Formats: sequence, C-alpha cells, structure tokens
Amino acid sequence: MDILQNSLAAVGNNPDAIFKIVGSILIGILLFFIITVVVPLCLIYKKAGRGWWEAIIPFYNLYVLAVITGQPWWVLLGFLVPGVNCLVSIYLNYHLSKRFGFGIPFTIGLVLLPFIFLPILAFGSSMYIKPEEKS
Repeated sequence: MDILQNSLAAVGNNPDAIFKIVGSILIGILLFFIITVVVPLCLIYKKAGRGWWEAIIPFYNLYVLAVITGQPWWVLLGFLVPGVNCLVSIYLNYHLSKRFGFGIPFTIGLVLLPFIFLPILAFGSSMYIKPEEKS
C-alpha cells in the first residue's frame, strides 16, 4: 500500500506522468482488443473462405459476415436503428455459431464474452459449414 501511495504522491504534481499512465493503459486495452478480437475475426473469415483483410474494413466486414452466415444484405439495415442493432448483432452471432456447428449456448458466449469465444472459433477444430444456396 505504501508503494501505491508513494507512486500517487509522485504523480500528483506532474500532469505529464498522468497522461503517460493513462496512455499506457489505453494502449494496453487496444492491444488486448486487437489480439483477442480482430485477429480471431480475421482467422474466422479465412476459415469461411474469405480474405482475412475483409474482417478489418469497417461496414464491409458486416456485409461479409452476413454473407458468411447466409443472411440477406438487408439485415444490415437493422444496424442503423438504435436498439435493433443489438438484436441484429445477436442474430448474426447466432448464425455464425450455427455455421461452425455450435448452438445457442455458444451464441450467448459470443455475445457476452467475445474475447474468449472468438478465439475458440478461430483456433479451434470447428469447420465452416456453407449455407445452402437459395434458388
């Protein structure tokens, strides 16, 4: 406890030190997000036969996710409506887990703990199941 108090006392008079600490924390959170969400998404897209780069392009990645899950493109219009966007996200996560052979419990995990369940999809042995072609 003394170490923490001494550290805070030393930082208290130096605003630059506070910015460095906050910046370091934010960079750590960003790296955690990249490692546990973005990289697994790239690998999931690659498992589904798409390019890994399609996972990192904003808005286009949602379109590709709809294609991977076998949903029509207009489902993405729900992302424009506040509140409905959460339901559309859950809907797409459900169909994503179905495409890899998982069910509702895995979907709940994808929604609540994506930093755990996305790496399971990406690095696990589950195989992508293509949606049936609609004619």
